[in-house]
Amino acid sequence: MKDIQPTSLIDKVNNQINKNKTVVIGFLVLVLVGIGGYSIYSTYNHKYEEKAQSAFFDAERLHAANQVAAQPTKNQTAKDTPPTNVDTKQVEEKLTSIIIEFPKSRASVQASILFADILLQKKDSAKAIGVLEKEFSNYSGHLLDSMLALKLSGVYEQNSQCDKALPVLDKIYKSKVSELKPEALLRTALCEETLGQTDKAKQSYQKLATEFSDTSQGQQAQKFLKIL
Repeated sequence: MKDIQPTSLIDKVNNQINKNKTVVIGFLVLVLVGIGGYSIYSTYNHKYEEKAQSAFFDAERLHAANQVAAQPTKNQTAKDTPPTNVDTKQVEEKLTSIIIEFPKSRASVQASILFADILLQKKDSAKAIGVLEKEFSNYSGHLLDSMLALKLSGVYEQNSQCDKALPVLDKIYKSKVSELKPEALLRTALCEETLGQTDKAKQSYQKLATEFSDTSQGQQAQKFLKIL
């Protein structure tokens, strides 16, 4: 009687593969399709953002050229030359086009910030708020989004709308963007104080003084705490 040799692990695996060729092949196909799909999606996103950024740079260059053209020449002084009203219509149209054509892109956020700046220079804070609010609705918590949110809260504050600024500031503070948290917390405390919420303001100042003591905002909070 011959000895029965134990089946090796490799033999067992080969047997299982042979028995389930259809399943294995199907699995491999799904993996390859998934990798290919991700690659296509990643390439598309890159081209989408690249195209959006190109459009924004064009608008930004035009805006910069307009600003330079409005400055007095070397032979003129600010006293001699009255302020020039810069025609921003073309720039505004380009920025609006970017916001509409490339939603949820970094370029759209940049375009919204620049558009709001132009509108604020024209004293049209209501329209500036509208532009910022629309982009803020796509808030992701990233740095660029948080910078837009901080601008929106600042315009609210200037318009004596601290009640609207507080939830925006709260989102910034709860985001992962550590760079803007001290400023968001300071603005929160100032808004709470403006709204007569003294106890909440004290808590926010204390939090700022404790968690961000090494920042200028934290040092300001320590001074404000002595006054309240």
